[in-house]
Amino acid sequence: RQHILASSSADCTIKLWDIAASIDAASSSGVCVQTYTHHTDKVQSIAWNPTEPALLLSGGFDKRACIVDVRAAPTVEAASWALSGDTEVARWNPHAPQFFFIATDNGAVSCFDARQAGSGALYSWNAHPKDTTVLEFNPLVPHMLLTASTDKTLKLWDVAEANSTEQPSCVFTHDSL
Repeated sequence: RQHILASSSADCTIKLWDIAASIDAASSSGVCVQTYTHHTDKVQSIAWNPTEPALLLSGGFDKRACIVDVRAAPTVEAASWALSGDTEVARWNPHAPQFFFIATDNGAVSCFDARQAGSGALYSWNAHPKDTTVLEFNPLVPHMLLTASTDKTLKLWDVAEANSTEQPSCVFTHDSL
């Protein structure tokens, strides 16, 4: 994985690039080693799993989140989950990497279990009234999630106690961005 770069595109594809081969071939354009076409609209966000380097999460404007194992052939069907809106950001939880979060254009943030393909969200909440365009976990503080939006607010969330009946707690809001 150290020499593989993933890119996503408005052409509905995800491509894997072999950076080492590009250097060896003195190529400035890179060597595409794999193309995935499981999304049917623009692929907005991708993220490598922090502990399983072969798992690549993607979210698109087809209102789906998908995970592919890049060791498998691109013809193997991607695991997928239905979303409530178009993906803005897809992120793995670095403290519990079996879970991933998707932020959407309708302001929602949803948590999914990567081990349960096709299942509904474990929990979702309306983080912002407009597009949630930033979604980042604090690498040192488990359960601390930052969101930001086109509504010009930044929020910190504690997701420790969140579940299907209990929403995350907003612990801080900054609204003068």
